[in-house]
Amino acid sequence: MDKSKKRIQLVFVMISIAFLMVLGAVLKLQLFPNPKTVDLAKQYIDVKDLPPKRGDILDRNGNPLATTIEYDRLCVDPVEVKDKEGLIRLLSKELSMSEQELRPKVIPEDQNKRYVKIKNLLTRQESRSLKAIVKRPKDYGLMFEPMPKRFYPNKTLASHAIGFIDASADGKDGVEGYYDEYIKTASSRIRYQKDNKGNPIYSASNPEFLSRSKDNIIYLTIDKDIQYHVERELKVAVEKWRALSGTVMVMDPYTGEILALANYPDYDPNDLKESANFAMRNRAVTDMFEPGSTFKIVTAAIALKDKVTDLKEKFSGEHG
Repeated sequence: MDKSKKRIQLVFVMISIAFLMVLGAVLKLQLFPNPKTVDLAKQYIDVKDLPPKRGDILDRNGNPLATTIEYDRLCVDPVEVKDKEGLIRLLSKELSMSEQELRPKVIPEDQNKRYVKIKNLLTRQESRSLKAIVKRPKDYGLMFEPMPKRFYPNKTLASHAIGFIDASADGKDGVEGYYDEYIKTASSRIRYQKDNKGNPIYSASNPEFLSRSKDNIIYLTIDKDIQYHVERELKVAVEKWRALSGTVMVMDPYTGEILALANYPDYDPNDLKESANFAMRNRAVTDMFEPGSTFKIVTAAIALKDKVTDLKEKFSGEHG
């Protein structure tokens, strides 16, 4: 046997031994795992709760009347911040917040504090600007967390029918309140991998959703276009006759579906702080109305019963 064949056999034997050693180590980890090794592996896996997202409210044609948009909440881990004064100056410039307001957040009294909220809802511009400057948020100790916010794209349109939510994202009036338990979705939970610096590792199979709820969408019988025209004309009439308020409902007489429900004055559910209680009341369903012309049916029925008149006799409406 020549030297070249001996070398090949020697290399083959060494590779085989190395392979068997690795295989043995893997089997040992699988069958008899070391508790310390398991704990170390767990440090690279994390679980995070995502806030619940309310389902959309749409008109009969699928136009959005209420939806949920995700914004960023900015938080900081003070322990991870290397240049605290530099970060304070940066955030003051980008968020239009005073340095006095930011300093106790970035430099808290408790030096071991690892989580402090800087701003609950960043604007789109603030998020883009900060993420462009801070390429690696972990180096600055910053964290961007998704925060859902309820948004009413048509502002005052159909506000009394749609309703609104409170600071805890609970429905408090209209469809938002009545169907609150249906529109709500449970919070989602994800499990994801981290690198040795604690940064999330994203891949096709990561993150893994441990629980995920689907959006619960509600379709109303209201027609957005009809609603718009009704509200416009109602406002003109109330202001022309200097009335305190006005109400109009449009119904399909064949199905009973409500195509429009309008009250004036109205309010913008996006900005409840500027909305008066008087304007927020849904008079179409809460206030009592005098019967008016609908009472003529009762009068006519009594007249026919007592034979005061018959179906052939005509009466002058006097342009009424």
